[in-house]
Amino acid sequence: MGTGSYQIEDCPCPVGSDHFTAPEIMERKFSEFLRSMGNERFAVATLLFMIMMMGKSPYAKQQCNTILDNIRKGDFPYAVGEKSGRQTPGGDWRYMWSHLSRPIKEAFYNTFHRSGSNYAENNRLSDKMWIS
Repeated sequence: MGTGSYQIEDCPCPVGSDHFTAPEIMERKFSEFLRSMGNERFAVATLLFMIMMMGKSPYAKQQCNTILDNIRKGDFPYAVGEKSGRQTPGGDWRYMWSHLSRPIKEAFYNTFHRSGSNYAENNRLSDKMWIS
């Protein structure tokens, strides 16, 4: 298995996968800037969500425009307690989400929802925080 993209020192990587791209850099050309640790932490959180949810993107919704539009808007459809989600995918994904622990759900919500405490680039959880 290979890598999707990577940058080394001061050399930007000219490619990337849209579904793993943080909202703050969606419209930028990858070859023209260095991605921040916050940008990479968004990609890690997306990968973790997709592992837990059998490949489903955190921004996939019922009857939605596109996943990329949802990333841009921070429109995360899954509910956590009183924080309601809209258009949560039904079937297996709703069932899988319901069986995640509350702290994991809150971490995903806070990372992917525009009102979440870890949504901003500089507030995203590190890999060590996800592990703990």
